[in-house]
Amino acid sequence: MEGSPITKASEAPLYYQLYSVLKERIIDGVYAVGSILPSESDMIQEFGVSRITIRRALADLENDGYIEKRKGKGSLVLRMRLERPLTVFNSFSGDTLSRGDRPSSIILALSASSPACTSPRSSTSSRATRSSPSFACASSTAASLPCTNHISVPTWALK
Repeated sequence: MEGSPITKASEAPLYYQLYSVLKERIIDGVYAVGSILPSESDMIQEFGVSRITIRRALADLENDGYIEKRKGKGSLVLRMRLERPLTVFNSFSGDTLSRGDRPSSIILALSASSPACTSPRSSTSSRATRSSPSFACASSTAASLPCTNHISVPTWALK
């Protein structure tokens, strides 16, 4: 079909080209989480491919966790899962940056704790303050799991 991103001249199979186009649209938010993909008939018209090609691309999207086929309803776009190899360990910031997001943190609470610490600026002791930062990503596609750490910060450092 003219203007279609799928071409028979490509070395990639048609179903894979369609899979790539649909996956990209899901990731880019063209097809929002919870929405239904266009019907097979609509895709036949838009992409100029056979029903079998469409079904193969949809089956691969379902196997990879991007959609869920619902009988009589269509293909539902699922929340994207975080993908990372099990052999690679990264910090929250490292994972977030590798996905192209912007990591951030906010302090949810400050409370005084008992250990005393010495300021490098003076020889006097001061109380330490305990903070509870919560980490977040700029992207709405990131999993919204709470992540909190407790960090002891000397009170002199907060002035």
